[in-house]
Amino acid sequence: MSASDDVDRPAPAIRPFAPDSPRERPPSLPKQPLSPPERRSAPAPAPARRDLPVSTLRLTASVTGIVAGGVAAFLVGPLADGFEPFASIRDAQRGDGYTVVMVSVIWVLAGALLQTPIAVLRRAPIGPGLAGLAAVLGYHLVIAVLMVPVAAYGPDYDPDYGGDDPAAAYPAFLTLVLFGFSLLAVTGCTFVSPPPADGPGSVQRRRASETLGLADRLAGVAALSWLCGILFVPAMVFDVVTGAGVPFVPAEQTWILACGLILAMPFALVAAVVVAGGRLRGWKTSASMTKRGFGPAFLFTVAATLLGGALFFSQLGRVFPRGMVTGLTLLAALAFALIGWRVVVHRARRGGLLEKPR
Repeated sequence: MSASDDVDRPAPAIRPFAPDSPRERPPSLPKQPLSPPERRSAPAPAPARRDLPVSTLRLTASVTGIVAGGVAAFLVGPLADGFEPFASIRDAQRGDGYTVVMVSVIWVLAGALLQTPIAVLRRAPIGPGLAGLAAVLGYHLVIAVLMVPVAAYGPDYDPDYGGDDPAAAYPAFLTLVLFGFSLLAVTGCTFVSPPPADGPGSVQRRRASETLGLADRLAGVAALSWLCGILFVPAMVFDVVTGAGVPFVPAEQTWILACGLILAMPFALVAAVVVAGGRLRGWKTSASMTKRGFGPAFLFTVAATLLGGALFFSQLGRVFPRGMVTGLTLLAALAFALIGWRVVVHRARRGGLLEKPR
């Protein structure tokens, strides 16, 4: 075979691949319809915790404690007839004040006795709750001691006086400033259930929520109780100051000192609350009020001016007759009101609360 034969021979045709034997044929997969991916069902949720029985127990305990306090209102009187120290407490608090204080204390004790086991079932912290109950009992003790002079020098009930008897101010004040705290205790609200603890630092946040939650409840009850109870404070202060007398103040002019003390108390109270809130809770109210010209220092100055002026004019009774002292006191009060109004307007304009005149 020559080289020319290789050149003239045509090239073999290229044919598509077709395996000659079944062994060389790739296996064919059976055609199956496409099915959606299998979905894994989520685990069944845990059965919800049934709080109804615990809530029912808590409500039952609250009603039982309140009813016990109501029954005690009828029993504490005969109890003080022959038993100590109840007789001494009734003598110090007067009959109406003694009943209010004893009923309120019984509510607090009923809350400690009945609501503590229920707080265990609620998984509420027991330590802060008992500390709150102890604080409420201490508050009752302080109020009861402070009210002894009011009970001693306050007016007694007069059946012929009518519905506006000033003697009602004392038991009304005690009811407003005590019953809010005792109802908080008897209903188990001192046992605060904190949020669940999850994540880093959750234990510290849980403890903080326990303390702050209880503190917020006590502060809210205190604010509401005293905003209502302070309406009866002027009448009681006037009765105590004029009835008990004040050293170095003439007896006929004690009403001047009582009026000055009544007018000074709101300014001093607001200033004290603002300062305490800034120190204990980090309120920015003090700085904001100072920026606008009505900070705690200004309020304390107004209170001191009112009290000092009342003390000064009450001493004039040693030199001048009573009618002249009364006239001078009224003129001084009018002058103080006019000057105070000018000062308030000036500070309000300087602090941006009022527009300056063009």
